[in-house]
Amino acid sequence: MPRNVNPEALSRAFLHLVRGFRLLERSAKCCEGVTLAQCTLLETLHEEGPQRLGAMAAFLGVKISTATRLVDAAERQGLVDRQRDASDARGVRVALTAEGERLAEKIGAAGAGFCALILEALPASERGQAVATVERLAGIINNLPASVCCG
Repeated sequence: MPRNVNPEALSRAFLHLVRGFRLLERSAKCCEGVTLAQCTLLETLHEEGPQRLGAMAAFLGVKISTATRLVDAAERQGLVDRQRDASDARGVRVALTAEGERLAEKIGAAGAGFCALILEALPASERGQAVATVERLAGIINNLPASVCCG
């Protein structure tokens, strides 16, 4: 690693980026009577399709019990329902209802509008590179072994 690269500076930059993004994202997306966690659930199901609870919990980075509570609340609101898994009679998949699909699309549009504001704040010549850099960093992060986090 070159000497002029400071891992602590990158860590602080990520902390400020993630914290700031989540706070602004919450205000941009969560004006529909759902929490940010529910927004993430709806967006995940919209992008990935129906999911088994365990797979969804892993994708969201939460325990199965947390995912269960999240799904229970969304189900009470009529946003998701549980369906029998055709490939495993004991299994259940969580899927969006028509109302959940509508809300997921609305949340996605709000997120895109929020990100448009971020891009507009950058010089036009830097926008493509900014997106490419974030995509590359996300790929690196998603491919790190889980043991990096907890030793």
